[in-house]
Amino acid sequence: MGLSKQSVLTINGGSSSIKFALYLIEASLARKLTGKINRIGISGTQLIFSDPSRGQQGTIDVEATDHNSAVDYLIDWLEERIGFAQVTAVGHRVVHGMKHSDPELVSQALLDELHRISSAELAPKGEWRMGANPHANGGKLMRDLRMPDFRDYAVKVPSPGEVKAEATRAQGEFMRDVMKLNAEAHNFRIFSPDETASNRWGAVFEVTNRCSTADILPGDEHIAPDGWVMEMLSEHQCQGWLKGYLLTGRHGFFSCYEAFIHIVDSMFNQHAKWLDVARDIPWRRPIASLNYLLSSHVWRQDHNGFSHQDPGFIDLAVNKEAEIVRIYLPVKKLIRIEISTC
Repeated sequence: MGLSKQSVLTINGGSSSIKFALYLIEASLARKLTGKINRIGISGTQLIFSDPSRGQQGTIDVEATDHNSAVDYLIDWLEERIGFAQVTAVGHRVVHGMKHSDPELVSQALLDELHRISSAELAPKGEWRMGANPHANGGKLMRDLRMPDFRDYAVKVPSPGEVKAEATRAQGEFMRDVMKLNAEAHNFRIFSPDETASNRWGAVFEVTNRCSTADILPGDEHIAPDGWVMEMLSEHQCQGWLKGYLLTGRHGFFSCYEAFIHIVDSMFNQHAKWLDVARDIPWRRPIASLNYLLSSHVWRQDHNGFSHQDPGFIDLAVNKEAEIVRIYLPVKKLIRIEISTC
């Protein structure tokens, strides 16, 4: 099928494809032939074409391991199908041409200018590249937390049964001091679905507040735009916040009632999978652990009863490898504080 009229061939190269179209030069450009070579360098490479003027279309299997071999095949196929004698011009779309937005003849000066634009003006350098941004590889930015000595939080018990104390209340004092020691680094937050106080971590409000940028109303307690306690009655939101916080090189703790942590089961699974894969990637730096405190346990039901009975999250966690998950069941207060330092 030779051409009887002059024509323009346009080509657009993609990461794994080459698209083309042939236009006849008439009173206006009339599209004669279109097509593409898909899956270049991947199994199943094919040339798919359509000739609207003749109502023809087809698919041809192609051996093309890279763009060069795909271009060679396309040129041979077009020569056989249409002949190049009447092809007056060949055009190629430039994605980022800056001021070069109109059709231009290709010259060495134009090629040099386009190369300068793509390499100097558009392409970021060093850590400004998306894949090299340290915030996308948070382990490169992570700084160890300054930690108080957990033994300082021991409860003095002169004799058995003489002192009443709560493990999580003492842990809250420990968390308060972790925040104080790391205030300048701004790299530690607490996340909770409205349960920081009920989980006995209220001591942290001696040094910070709940974070909120909404209106602060009379009666609101410990709320400020610069607070380091992130509370929202959404376990999904807390888990997502904390995961993003860890991935960008910081540290955090998530406290939640045991019965409701199930809400983030799938998110927990996905994070565990990511940790498992990431540890085998040489350039991926380790990040801080995602820490949970589960309270209001199934065996401690003072008032909530049946609705708060569900110890199943621990079943989900123990299915993971020991390199990914650690589970601690403290039997007394000081052990809980020591676990917090792990």
